[in-house]
Amino acid sequence: MENLNWKKTVLLSLPIVFAVCLAVTLAACMAQAGKGPNDSALDGVETTDPSVQVVLPMSSQGLQFKSLGDGSCELIGLGSCSDSEILIPDESPEGDRVVAIGDSAFIGVKSLTGAKIPQTVTRIGDYAFYGSSVSVIEIPADVKSIGECAFANCASLTAVNVDPANESYCSIRVGCGVLIRGLRNSTDFEYELPIALANKKVFGLETVFLPCDSSNMWISSTIVNDLIRHGGD
Repeated sequence: MENLNWKKTVLLSLPIVFAVCLAVTLAACMAQAGKGPNDSALDGVETTDPSVQVVLPMSSQGLQFKSLGDGSCELIGLGSCSDSEILIPDESPEGDRVVAIGDSAFIGVKSLTGAKIPQTVTRIGDYAFYGSSVSVIEIPADVKSIGECAFANCASLTAVNVDPANESYCSIRVGCGVLIRGLRNSTDFEYELPIALANKKVFGLETVFLPCDSSNMWISSTIVNDLIRHGGD
């Protein structure tokens, strides 16, 4: 009888022992990973001091900025950054919002092969990438001004990809000499003409306008998108 009671005691104790072992194992794993249950999701980034600006690791470090005195700044050079493909942050290390890439910022920088421009940028200065080795440029939606010869003499440049929401510029494949744009009405012409003039100034591209057939004047990309979205034919 005494032997039976001992066995029952052991069996009842097993779940408690298992739970303790599991808790110890989990605590050890969390300690090894350097995380507690309330740690930030940003690994390796101290966020306890709200006055400290956090620049995410994926942004290129060492770029040179110039404050504009109103809480914004412009990127003026590569600085000490050694990245061949730079990811420009939307804020400088001082906390200023990056709104422009300055004149001649990367002029003649042969080590630069690519640049990702943040959505905060609205202006790209004259000769900003002139003579650099960039192969692809990404232009965000809010860029309203691209300076003279900003991408001129870039022998490796194959494409300038512009956000479709950008109302001032459109994507191009470098190497073509002419852009063909369709027109439905005079409103389209008034919209397309400034873009054509900008492409001529910045990229040396001519634009040819083709009027549509009168039976298709009512068709627009908005209508087509709505038809597709709602399963229309």
